[in-house]
Amino acid sequence: HGGYYTTEYDLVHSQQGIGDNADHPWEESRGIGTSYGYNRFETTEHYLSSKQLIDILIDKVANGGNFLLNIGPDATGMIPVVMQERLLDIGKWLKVNGDAIYFSQPWKSPNRPKNENLLFTRKGGNLYILLKKWPKTPVILTGLKGAGK
Repeated sequence: HGGYYTTEYDLVHSQQGIGDNADHPWEESRGIGTSYGYNRFETTEHYLSSKQLIDILIDKVANGGNFLLNIGPDATGMIPVVMQERLLDIGKWLKVNGDAIYFSQPWKSPNRPKNENLLFTRKGGNLYILLKKWPKTPVILTGLKGAGK
């Protein structure tokens, strides 16, 4: 749809989606739980945490993709509270970190450290470093001259 390759629930590709190998725009599409939309049989244990959803967003964007998160109303037309909470948490995170996500590009560099908790995007001459987990030791980056370009 719309000229994008679409994967669902990481079933087609690796955790990084299509990533650097993409010659075509792509996105990851999934629900907050195991169903696409609302499922009355799902409990809160079936839903990903806000942290897990933010980590998926970071992974997809840092690898050149988009993240399409589906939610759905229940039988009364209401969005379940657990889904509202996840969306509000993601919104709070984006309010602080949105510059690293919106309209950004992946940073492709041979100097990019190989660390699954450390991802990079770039935009407008800026390099953004996204930490999925705070490191226990200092992170040393080399070869950053002109990295945002």
